Amino acid sequence: MTAFWLFAQLWMAAAPTDTVVLRPNDALFEVLRSYTPPARADRIARRLLQELRARQRAPRPGDSLFLYRGAQGLERLDYRLRPWVHLVWEPDTVYWQRAFLRKDLVLLGGRIQTSFYEAAVVRGRVPAEVAVSFAEIFEWDMDFYTETEVGDSFVFLVERYVWRNRPARYGRILWARYQGRRVGTLEAYYFNGHYYNPEGQPMRRQFLKTPLRYRRISSYFGMRWHPILKRYRHHHGVDFAAPYGTPVSSIGDGVVVYAGWKGGYGKYIRIRHPNGYQSGYGHLSRIYVRRGQRVKQGQLIGRVGSTGLSTGPHLHFEILKDGRFVNPLRLKTPRVDPLPQALMPVFAFQKRAIQEYLQVLGSSEPRSYARAGS
Repeated sequence: MTAFWLFAQLWMAAAPTDTVVLRPNDALFEVLRSYTPPARADRIARRLLQELRARQRAPRPGDSLFLYRGAQGLERLDYRLRPWVHLVWEPDTVYWQRAFLRKDLVLLGGRIQTSFYEAAVVRGRVPAEVAVSFAEIFEWDMDFYTETEVGDSFVFLVERYVWRNRPARYGRILWARYQGRRVGTLEAYYFNGHYYNPEGQPMRRQFLKTPLRYRRISSYFGMRWHPILKRYRHHHGVDFAAPYGTPVSSIGDGVVVYAGWKGGYGKYIRIRHPNGYQSGYGHLSRIYVRRGQRVKQGQLIGRVGSTGLSTGPHLHFEILKDGRFVNPLRLKTPRVDPLPQALMPVFAFQKRAIQEYLQVLGSSEPRSYARAGS
């Protein structure tokens, strides 16, 4: 029995006898008790919940139940999470059913007037998760919170899955480009599970650009007037102003060498990285790692606070190279996971195929560009 046959049978079946849309605080077994005896309703609810939990899903307001009742009572239940995703209950079985989604490629983009998020999601109608994926491609080379400028443009080629001529979901970004006044032109191609620049160098670097999403930089590296000590002293890092509790992540792979209270730094974490680097995170409200623990790039290690000598919630962030403090904002670390030379011809072929596809579209500007930037 093929998936296509199951789907055809599902959609050619008779119309449901009852339709229910889950409301907030609706319990599945209580809903089903209105259509089948309580004991049977409980068994059906437990079976459906078991399948949902296996997919890390739970019933949500807005989910639809299509019930088919006949002479023997409830004969089938179609639990629709999305129009193209169904969990089907029948007396002898429960199975998932996905409709066939047509896949195509679409060029999306926009021009920044206030922020990247506003240009992509609000005016460009790009799904938020796709906009985040785009930003993550370039997160080692630019900061989308502080380095975007009015007039910057972005464009990307992304897989789109279509259901009844409407976008159902989006897949991988195959090509992306950002053109900015401050950062210049950044371009990336998807290949073999990772992103590479046009020369075949990996986009990923040893360190992330910043360890958190922040509002502004409240204090830079170098000499400054200390607001509490009331005297000039060298500031060994950068202070990122951010709301209390903002997640703080490790900028790179490494081992925690300190995690605890450290004088004026308050709650503090220091991580040792390869090639003689260390990174420090101060004034935290929470610490989620311990000394000796290995951490990965982007792993949550703590949250922004105002512990120690601090006038308000912010993160003190510092980097040391061979025991000496360096300016985090000027640090350029090497790219990692280089593409093997044996794969360079394959990468070049795929890059050329994408470039030719963009030419077929007419240009490397999105067709929705005018709408995204209007």
